[in-house]
Amino acid sequence: MGCLGVAGPKSPQLMERLFPGVDFSRGSWPLMSHRHLELNGVELDVMRLSYTGELGWEIHCPKSDVQSLYCSIHALGKDLGVDDFGMYAMNSLRMEKGFRAWGAEISKDNTIVEAGMMAFVRDAGKMSFIGSETVEYELANGSKEQLVMLRVVEDDGQTDPDGSEAVYCDGKVVGHVSSGCYAYQAGHGLAFAYVPPFLAEEGLEVEIDVIGKRRRCVVIQPPVPADHLRLR
Repeated sequence: MGCLGVAGPKSPQLMERLFPGVDFSRGSWPLMSHRHLELNGVELDVMRLSYTGELGWEIHCPKSDVQSLYCSIHALGKDLGVDDFGMYAMNSLRMEKGFRAWGAEISKDNTIVEAGMMAFVRDAGKMSFIGSETVEYELANGSKEQLVMLRVVEDDGQTDPDGSEAVYCDGKVVGHVSSGCYAYQAGHGLAFAYVPPFLAEEGLEVEIDVIGKRRRCVVIQPPVPADHLRLR
């Protein structure tokens, strides 16, 4: 399967051109909703979701149809200013929104509790899945580490955290950065990091090692900037 993302304030207009007769208004497509649609005889899975943190949709289709779908999106959205964006731009946008990434913030080495994703567990009091006993234990007794977002306070404007950097507190290594970027909307560096729970409080300061230099950071709460409405 392949996937193309259509995101931005004009995405509903473009999607309605791509799928005539389908209402793509916010009210008709709640966040995280999903529908099976058809385009030129091809069955598609369309999700009201955007990894950029903007209003948008994901269109999942067979790999063999990705190119034709891509060309249709560009042709129908030319007057709307449709254009491509790269992975580094998407990484910056998803981090500003506080979205986790598989292989970085989410992996087989961390639990749902540690990653701060219990909001996605339905009926936490009646959990029954592989690993649920560990989750229940951590909810009752606390986890060994916790994912936090860090704002790089001492930012030289040239180097940014990228992932795997050491996190220091009082001169000792206490954790690691899972991913990082320069946040263009916020105007400073950002990092996701796993640290001991006692450091997972907004306003606390730590340091991260960026290319051999310690950078002072402060624990903050995403999204950055604090805008919850674009995605919804």
